[in-house]
Amino acid sequence: MSAHRTETFSVTGTVRLELRLGAGRATVLPGDAGAVVVDVRGRDAGSFRIEQSGDHISLRPEDGFGNRWRSYDLTIRLPQGSQLEVRTASADVDIEVGLSRLRANCASGDLRAGNVSGEAVVRSASGNVGLAGVDGRLDVSTASGDVEVERADGEVTFRGASGDLAVGAARGSLSGRSASGNVWVRSFEGELLRCTTASGNVRVGLPAGRTVDVDVSTLSGGLHNDFAAEPGGGSGDGPTSRLQLRTVSGDVRLERAAP
Repeated sequence: MSAHRTETFSVTGTVRLELRLGAGRATVLPGDAGAVVVDVRGRDAGSFRIEQSGDHISLRPEDGFGNRWRSYDLTIRLPQGSQLEVRTASADVDIEVGLSRLRANCASGDLRAGNVSGEAVVRSASGNVGLAGVDGRLDVSTASGDVEVERADGEVTFRGASGDLAVGAARGSLSGRSASGNVWVRSFEGELLRCTTASGNVRVGLPAGRTVDVDVSTLSGGLHNDFAAEPGGGSGDGPTSRLQLRTVSGDVRLERAAP
């Protein structure tokens, strides 16, 4: 039989919440300013550790990280602009509240988050990662998990094995390295994009008006360049985007970003 437990905490500054969860699901929702509400459901909900020290709140199973046989369903309400640190095994995490910082280390569980106004650092093995927007620096690495980011305003660093990276709009510099994973930037609006893959494909879209400085090298992959057929070869009156792309057998495609 599932047990149910709810705890409410008063806070005065920026909340720093630390979550450890082996199996189950955690949903993080927008809450009222000055309060954190934690709802735990699960067979051992009464033994789940919920601790507060000032504006720092720690959530974890009684045995530390937990095991795959002990599953919890958490609903957490945080004030806007909180900081969140997450570590999971197979648990999924869904974050709907806007954060000022995100740090996550996931094994096979999926992570989905809304807007992060500061930096986001995410490590994932086979779990997928979805981020609506990151205003600050984004550092993400995966083994086989896929990463999708709708908007990245700051510097982006990506490292992957077989997982794919898809970015909607990248407005800062981007550095990517992958083995067999594909990299797709739908609209690159930054100054420098560096990407190296083995068999992974690279696809980059650039908005109209930008000048494109392209340095591409591929051993056996194909190259499709929409700008080569344009007058001026991609020279515009706007800012310059430099692309340094390297693949072994992966294909490279450069195209106009959708308006």
